[in-house]
Amino acid sequence: MDTNSRIVKPKKQKLDGGEEIAGGSKSFGNLPEELIRYILSLLPTKDLIKTSVLCKKWEYLWTSFSKFSFVQGSSDDNRSSFLKAVDRALILRDADADIEQFSLSFPVKKGDASRVSSWTSGLVWRNVEKLSLALDGARSKFYLPPCLFTCATLRDLELYVPTKLKVPATVSFPSLRRLSLNSVVFTDDYSTQKLFSGCPVLNELSLINCNWANLKSVTISASNLLSLIIDETGGQLQLFGRCCQIMVYGVSLKYFRYKGGLINDYNFDNSYVDKAEILTPTSRLRDVSYRYLYELFREFSSMKMLTTSSSSFEVVQTNNASELLAQIPLFSNLATLIFEENPVNIYCEGLLRMFQNCPCLQTLVFSEGVRLWCLDAEEDGVLRPQPPCFLETLEKIEVHAFHGNRDELVALKVLLKNAMVLEKLIITCSDSFQGGPEKLKDVNNELADLPRGSSKCCEFICSLRP
Repeated sequence: MDTNSRIVKPKKQKLDGGEEIAGGSKSFGNLPEELIRYILSLLPTKDLIKTSVLCKKWEYLWTSFSKFSFVQGSSDDNRSSFLKAVDRALILRDADADIEQFSLSFPVKKGDASRVSSWTSGLVWRNVEKLSLALDGARSKFYLPPCLFTCATLRDLELYVPTKLKVPATVSFPSLRRLSLNSVVFTDDYSTQKLFSGCPVLNELSLINCNWANLKSVTISASNLLSLIIDETGGQLQLFGRCCQIMVYGVSLKYFRYKGGLINDYNFDNSYVDKAEILTPTSRLRDVSYRYLYELFREFSSMKMLTTSSSSFEVVQTNNASELLAQIPLFSNLATLIFEENPVNIYCEGLLRMFQNCPCLQTLVFSEGVRLWCLDAEEDGVLRPQPPCFLETLEKIEVHAFHGNRDELVALKVLLKNAMVLEKLIITCSDSFQGGPEKLKDVNNELADLPRGSSKCCEFICSLRP
């Protein structure tokens, strides 16, 4: 080794200095400020805050950004520093610096109500545009400040506040396009009506596990409403026996999604939708709920795409309520029908009536598989009467969650025999599919040998789930 040679250690970089690093490039701190701010803006808020200790120049830099997301877990670890960080984000900003987006999620405890109210008021004052508040543990004495309900800049509002929603005397959201309410308890008809009436340009509304037990009836009227999502799957909602009548008027819906036990009566006036998802677990439906279900189907009978569960039609058999068959409407425009949540018994009487009432159906999807459980199925495998869509329009069938069992293969045989213009059959195997590629090869061979009603070249695609 050359005794004159020596190991030269690189100089320690300074984030706020001007020293060069190996290769002659400048340190991160010497990048243009606009580029530095862009890079830092990509960091999560918790990491952005940590940059304050890197150099004196950056001590308060993070407070000048316009997007924040604060999330505190259920434990009390670092709760004090979490609260201080939120305080600093609002207090240390320049007086004229707006906040574009703010998300806050933390368990509310005794004494936090005034702090949250102060934070929310500060956000309104700073012209917040997108606000998300997830305040678990909020109790009856908790309330949001009245100024939130007259925020002129707010475009997107998400509230998870599992307590009574106290609506002030004045509600005006002139810019609000999207509203999501989760687990709130509506207190009375008047204030709830006032809340929805104060959103004149609303496009999207989500009502997740909200409690309507204190209400008799309410009207949602928003001429620009395009998407409505209602989820009533929360177990506690089933404890309330009262039913609220919810009327949706004057809307231009393109998408509607409902999931739950239909514990309330939903009515729509002249609402045309392109796409609807109506999922109703049988175990949660009351007798009156079946009437509500078929009323929903009738009100959206002009839709082009429907996602539902087979339990919506199996009730006709299980409850021995054949009079419900007459209530299944004609879906004259329905092109795509998707079944989710449960395997479908294709010989279900209600389901066969549904097929009869979909004369233009082109695509049929069984997301959780298909079976043939009925013991009195026709021996020749012909559906009687044969649905018009099977004879004239049904071109594509998808079967997912396929196990390769005998009852599934028999059901596929019936579908293939009755689909007279079928062009493609797609089968995706379940995660629990046993036998691997070898069994899959055998299943493919067996499917290829099944008789087909279609004179067209029917394409089979049977594969393991990616």
